[in-house]
Amino acid sequence: EDTFRDMLRIRRSVQASYSQVHFNATDIAAENAEEVLDPMQAAEAKLQSEEDRKRAGGDLGGDSKRPRVTADAMVARKELMCKFEPSDTFTGARPGYIFKLGVKGVGYY
Repeated sequence: EDTFRDMLRIRRSVQASYSQVHFNATDIAAENAEEVLDPMQAAEAKLQSEEDRKRAGGDLGGDSKRPRVTADAMVARKELMCKFEPSDTFTGARPGYIFKLGVKGVGYY
């Protein structure tokens, strides 16, 4: 019987140590979070605001351009040293040139 009582006493102490409730935890959570009545509506509103931000151009503004980045340093070095003729559109093949978006912009390299 003593062993059984000891087992129950240890069991109660373990349960008590893992089931402690901090009563101020709900108060702390309520201070830091907005009151959300409908979680689905809150998620849709968040998604809508993210889509609006993306359509507006994000943090960079509406007229921002994507940065031109050439992945290979050797290619970028060659583009900087070669002759460049800017052109917004492809106007046909030119001997010795290729049309692409490079370090200097869109045109014939």
